This record gives sequence, C-alpha cells and structure tokens, in this order.
Amino acid sequence: MLHGAERLLHDSESDPSRDLQFHPPASVSAPDSVEGSRRTNGKTATEYVLLKNRVEIVRYSTAIISALQEALDYSLEKHHNLPPPALRIDDDRYLNEIRNLVSELRKLNNFLETPSKKTAKIARARASGFGKHLDRFLSSYASALGKGAAALTIASAVGLLAQAGVGQEIIDLIWRHLRHR
Repeated sequence: MLHGAERLLHDSESDPSRDLQFHPPASVSAPDSVEGSRRTNGKTATEYVLLKNRVEIVRYSTAIISALQEALDYSLEKHHNLPPPALRIDDDRYLNEIRNLVSELRKLNNFLETPSKKTAKIARARASGFGKHLDRFLSSYASALGKGAAALTIASAVGLLAQAGVGQEIIDLIWRHLRHR
C-alpha cells in the first residue's frame, strides 16, 4: 500500500470523527441530482448532473492527492535511506503532469466544499476533466509506473469518477490502462 494512503487510512481509523480534511461533513448533504439543460440536434433536453456522494469523492480525491504529493515531495537528500515512493519517477515532464493532476483535484475539492446546483455542475465538469487529464497522463507514463502503484492509482481514480457521475466512456478509458499492463 502506498505510504500516503496508508497514513490517511490509519489516521481516519484512529479518529473516526475525522473526515479526511473535509469539514464539516454535514455541509455536504446536497440534492442527489441537479437539473441542467443541453442541446441535442437543436432541441433542448433535460440532463441530470448526479454527484452520487460528495464525501466519497473528496475522500478518493484526498487519497489520490496524498499519494501524488508524496511523489512530488520526495527528495533524495532528505530521504537518502528510504526508497522513493512507488509513484515517483525522476522525469520533469512526469512530475509536471503530477502537479497538474494535484491541481485539478484540489480545484474539484474546492467546488465540492460549497454544495449548490451551480457547483455540482462545475464539480462534475472538473471530475470529467480530471478523468481526461488522467487518461493522457496514464497513456504517457503507465508503463513506467510500478504495476501495483498504477493499479491503485487507476482504481482510486475510477472510484472518484464513478462517485462524481462521470460518463462510462471516460471511466472505460481509465480502466483500459489497467488491462494493458
């Protein structure tokens, strides 16, 4: 298990009232669906933006951020006796992509902190954007990641996307990277 994710799980188990840095939990009880509209062949159709569980989305997001941040923060000088984290690859483009993923997830969490119809739509769009960005990231770097680290990253991302109600086509793009390993 990734050290950052293990630490998150241990902290939340030792203090059940802790909600993985998302306070207060009562503030996330938003409607299950939010109506919006879109145009289909010139006609307006009703579309439902469904965020299945905001708390779970934030939990998945926080765990992914923790694991990615651990890879970003690793320094050979500071941790010379410890092996690098499983998600750490010393490649500037790779590390920049991780920074972008962390940034997207933090923006998603910000929109989820204040539940409303408007933020629900924005959060779903952000989650969908995260999925597409993650697909590009995995297309470039999945083969360089350790098999276990890649599998945990993919499974966590799919959990986040499913809770955010992201379309199956994006979820299938992410799962595809696990099947090819």
